[in-house]
Amino acid sequence: METSTAVTTHKQFTNGNVHKLESPEDSSPKLWQELEPWPDPVGPEIIGDIESALQKHLFLSTETALACTLWAGHADMFEEFEHTPRLGITAPFKGSGKTQLLTVLKLLTNHAVDGSLCTTAAFERLSAMARVSFFMDEADKVFKYGNNDLTKALNAGWETGEQYIKCSEKDNEPTGYPLYSAVALAGISLPQRLAEATLDRTIVVNMVKARPGQIADKYKRRKHKAKFHQLGRKLLRWTKDHQQQIADCEPVFPDSVDGRDEDKWFPLVAVASVASEELGKRAMGLVLGSSSVTELTGNDGKRRFLQSVVAVHESVRSTLQPNKHHGMSIRGIQPTQMAIELCNVHKHEDDDDRYWERYNAAKSSDYSKDEDMAIKAHQVTALFADFGVIKKSIKHPDGTVFDGHRWDEGVPVCHQYLSLDLPEYVPGEDWPEDMEVQS
Repeated sequence: METSTAVTTHKQFTNGNVHKLESPEDSSPKLWQELEPWPDPVGPEIIGDIESALQKHLFLSTETALACTLWAGHADMFEEFEHTPRLGITAPFKGSGKTQLLTVLKLLTNHAVDGSLCTTAAFERLSAMARVSFFMDEADKVFKYGNNDLTKALNAGWETGEQYIKCSEKDNEPTGYPLYSAVALAGISLPQRLAEATLDRTIVVNMVKARPGQIADKYKRRKHKAKFHQLGRKLLRWTKDHQQQIADCEPVFPDSVDGRDEDKWFPLVAVASVASEELGKRAMGLVLGSSSVTELTGNDGKRRFLQSVVAVHESVRSTLQPNKHHGMSIRGIQPTQMAIELCNVHKHEDDDDRYWERYNAAKSSDYSKDEDMAIKAHQVTALFADFGVIKKSIKHPDGTVFDGHRWDEGVPVCHQYLSLDLPEYVPGEDWPEDMEVQS
């Protein structure tokens, strides 16, 4: 049975004072959610059940659904790990389901705290009081103008044993407050607002915007709250029954994964590996497929980028034969060539104002010549990556291979986010079916 009642040992902070909750009937707001473990043993299939439920009621990629499910599993026992990764939920545009996903994860997690309006001091004191998991919506606004104290607490609190040390006002004696807590953040501009050190400690998942009617049973709190609470109770029972196994698990990471990435992914891979060998492999695939968060442009730039990619693709399909030509083909395009095509595709449109040609005009001190102001290959790669389209090695019909972005990955994303009234994207008869793609 789910309960949200704080036990009598819990404390509440009001107007700077500490109050004990005297009884379950106390009318004071509850500080955190408590879930009662499911009464019967639960098998590892609970991981798949939650993953499926997330994809049924929210529009998520398979990778995002798995990462969030494993993160929720680790949050129920994060004190058993040396590190607890921050989960960053972001999206290029509003209405992509960030808040809904954060809400669902709160329902799944024991000792969940709504930290959206949590002050730095409250974060520090709550972390010291109990093992809690913070969920902060619109975190990009919290960090918009910098929040050095909270940033320091977030960074320090991802590693066990770190403390916030403060001298008491009464006797001026230093007192240590443990900061170790799980944290999930959501915000459109999250990658830009968080400090680099915080991003290094964060698993970032990008939401995908669904087309109208694409979700048959869209998440509604009043309708699905009980369902996800039940899944959370079952997940809690499974993690409790397998807590020691998960804590003792030592997954082996490839040499290509650096120390910080291994630290932040370790708890999720451990949870997955104990559930099943297959899930362990899928979780390791998430690690190997994750890309670093790069500096991105504003929403207007992102939308314009999607529109321009569609225009470039149409131009390519109408002019190219099925082979490599000037860094592009019907299969994909190199970032360098895409930068050139972006500058050319709208060249004769009066209302475009040479956007891509002057993409770096604001950096006039660095880019003094007109050609230097144009968008660069690495910026193309960053914009594609923001939508989950990663540069790959592509083998073409003539046997040549070049690194670039696949049209069959990039164009559907454009259609989806722009909600274009277009038929389902298909390669066409001129696209060979036996194309090899090397990740």
